[in-house]
Amino acid sequence: MAAIVNWFVGVRLNNRPGRELIGTKTGQRVVLRRRNTLFFVPMQFWSVPLLVLGSASLFNPATPPVTQPVGKTAAVLRGGLG
Repeated sequence: MAAIVNWFVGVRLNNRPGRELIGTKTGQRVVLRRRNTLFFVPMQFWSVPLLVLGSASLFNPATPPVTQPVGKTAAVLRGGLG
């Protein structure tokens, strides 16, 4: 979900029109635009790693499954061996 939101926000922010300036001495036009980047990569392209990491976390949980103790540990936990 975050990857989708990041994509649309990044596209919207990086496609805004720039401010056009004209040099007084040369008459040359310069367009100033704000770029939203992280490590020189446009924001919307960070959606791909977000999607990969999010998908990986769905199929690979961070905690191992809880198992039932066996042997003496199980008997002690049940109040036995005593």
